[in-house]
Amino acid sequence: MNRLAAAALHQTQQMRQGTSNCPDDDVFLVVRGEGACLMELDPTIHNSTNEPQMLLRNDGTIVTQIVESVRPQGRITPAQNAAFNEGTWLLIHYEMVASKDKDFVLIKEATHGITPCTACEKTPEQHSNVTKNQADDDQRWVNTRF
Repeated sequence: MNRLAAAALHQTQQMRQGTSNCPDDDVFLVVRGEGACLMELDPTIHNSTNEPQMLLRNDGTIVTQIVESVRPQGRITPAQNAAFNEGTWLLIHYEMVASKDKDFVLIKEATHGITPCTACEKTPEQHSNVTKNQADDDQRWVNTRF
């Protein structure tokens, strides 16, 4: 973990000095980063946003609040960890993205693939509007700008 933190700081320093290939914004690749996730073992670790954020609810309304994670506790298999879809994550820090025209909207009870979190449901299809709401909110964002 210290090696990754040092690499991220070095990359940030290069961007600030203008010596990075991407001087204003870049991604940080964490290969097989899922293998050491304390947050999977303890759901209280990294379980919410630090500041209030926009939350798109299943009924299509947006509220601004501290957003808590709905991720289920558990581990993935070594084979899943070695796969790109499960073991590698592109981390983009929203506040550091150079664009001034941006919205950060979290989707209630959604997976990273913008599908309903069926493991989070208390009743069948409780979060069935996740994908539609994301598309509608994308359209709202575009329509207000263009």
